[in-house]
Amino acid sequence: MKKIVILGLISLIIAGCSTVTKINPKISPSPDVSSTPKPSVSPVTSPTPGPSVTPDVKINGFLEGRLTIGPICPVEPCNISDDQKKQVYEIRKIQIFTSDGKTLVKELIADYKTEMYRVELPEGKYTVNVTNAGIPGVFTSKEVTVEPNKTTTLDINIDTGIR
Repeated sequence: MKKIVILGLISLIIAGCSTVTKINPKISPSPDVSSTPKPSVSPVTSPTPGPSVTPDVKINGFLEGRLTIGPICPVEPCNISDDQKKQVYEIRKIQIFTSDGKTLVKELIADYKTEMYRVELPEGKYTVNVTNAGIPGVFTSKEVTVEPNKTTTLDINIDTGIR
């Protein structure tokens, strides 16, 4: 009898039934020896299992590096203010495009004091560019791959040509 009940429960679960019976282990003895004791049952409602759907979720990674711009003065040592150096970095925006280079995903500015940048992106391939804002210094776009839960490093050096 127990095997039949267990097999019945298993087939109900597999069939996706929304009601499963829970067997009460306390069975009251029957005064009639010829009759088999019957377990008492109570319904237990559980959610009906639906189809398994795996969403198209991309796990993020990071892109980071150093943006070096220089020289920024024709003569060293360079005596420019922090505000002037900040302006040099603010006009050189780091642009991150989709791998085909057509859709801008993020635009950011490197910290002028540390020259560092860091951005969180979904896993995938990207094209990185730096705007020149009419100031000398050429940067050729670079392709990078951001992997899930990892950091990709891209250091960028811009030679302004100032001598």
